[in-house]
Amino acid sequence: MILDRNITKTHKLNANTYILSSGMFADYQNFWRLLDNRLDWYRMNHGAELSSNAIASLVSRMLYEKRFFPCYAFNLVVGFDDEGKPTIWNYDAIGSYGKVTYGVAGSSKFYLLPLLDNQVPKP
Repeated sequence: MILDRNITKTHKLNANTYILSSGMFADYQNFWRLLDNRLDWYRMNHGAELSSNAIASLVSRMLYEKRFFPCYAFNLVVGFDDEGKPTIWNYDAIGSYGKVTYGVAGSSKFYLLPLLDNQVPKP
């Protein structure tokens, strides 16, 4: 179900890292704002950007902090790992995460996941 086609589900965190979210619009917009604040705080205090791996861990910890009243948001973080390889991290609503070859979230998950399982070769 698409309620509005003019809402973005992607957000740039730094030059190499993006977060893609689905779920309740207000929850993931608020989560993006809090995440941007933490990244700005780190940038101001350390004079450097967080790596994609560090951002992936930070997202997990921030979601877990709200585990008793979780954000209704399902996220994918896309960036480069420490070796420079493109990586996708998949999250549930309370912060459990892992690296995946491809990821799908949202209402179309049940249609796209079987297609990707059939078409994308396993590593």
